[in-house]
Amino acid sequence: MALTMPGGHQPTLSDHFFEVVADDYDWHVRKVIADLSELPKGTLEVLVNDPDWHVRAVVAQRESLPAPMRKQLAGDVYYQVRAWAAIRRDLAPEILAEMALKEQGVTVLTAVRSNPRTPRDSIARPAPRAATQKTQEER
Repeated sequence: MALTMPGGHQPTLSDHFFEVVADDYDWHVRKVIADLSELPKGTLEVLVNDPDWHVRAVVAQRESLPAPMRKQLAGDVYYQVRAWAAIRRDLAPEILAEMALKEQGVTVLTAVRSNPRTPRDSIARPAPRAATQKTQEER
């Protein structure tokens, strides 16, 4: 029995393989899959919503990523994922400006400030205290 998807797409064995592996119980397996250069769009959509931040961080590092996924990862709850999203050279300047205004963490702010697409007027505010001043214990 042949399965036909919307638009007449006939899934291949590899499409089915990626669907199954993208749902593997072990995040290490999903992380390896997320790092593969060619993935079916459906698999990428599953991985961008993966419950483990390690997998989403690898997705954020992919060379090619649709704009809605880049935006989603830039707003991730984990700073590690946001930092990887912030250094992308294809992230929209308005998203970078929003990150520069809202972000409090040094790691993500450093990534945002290092991106040449970040509007210069959005990074005019000083870095957080932890990044610019030594504490009493450090002196």
